[in-house]
Amino acid sequence: MAEIDSFPYHLWNSKTGEHEGYSTLDGARAALLAWISQQRQAGEVVLETDTGQWRDSRVTRWIADRKNTIIKLEAVKT
Repeated sequence: MAEIDSFPYHLWNSKTGEHEGYSTLDGARAALLAWISQQRQAGEVVLETDTGQWRDSRVTRWIADRKNTIIKLEAVKT
């Protein structure tokens, strides 16, 4: 748990259970947006769920804070 607490924001991956830590929310959002863009460029359909998670045909990704609260992206054009 100490690893999770070292960063206030994490980008989670449902397929692997791994997470990438970010010191700022902007950094985590940029990483999630880059993943969304990369998947779409590869022809994947990427959709946002009601919870604020983003999924393609294989994986769901999302940003969460230290309390594991999902943080939605704001004003993302789909």
